[in-house]
Amino acid sequence: MGIAELVKELGLGIAMVLVVIYLLFKLGQWAADLVKDTITDLKKQRDSLVDIIKGFNVVLKSHNEHAQQFGRETKEGFGHMRREHADLLKIGEEQTKVLTRINGFKKGEG
Repeated sequence: MGIAELVKELGLGIAMVLVVIYLLFKLGQWAADLVKDTITDLKKQRDSLVDIIKGFNVVLKSHNEHAQQFGRETKEGFGHMRREHADLLKIGEEQTKVLTRINGFKKGEG
């Protein structure tokens, strides 16, 4: 059945209503396809972002492990320096005692 026969049988008003209903149906299909495509694209983007965040977390974990190791090594290094400084102070005190005995310095003398 062609459009001309449809208009003859039903009349112009009803034919226009049917055309509008058909156009609305096609518009609904187009909107549904658009929403479906948008949802698919958003899912792909979300998956991509999740992968990026996972990679970022791996990098942060590695960085934290290296920073903690560096902190431990630095603490050990500074502990060694502190021990060396304490030893140097002891040596300095011993040298002061020796020099005061050699020079005959007594406590209370100017």
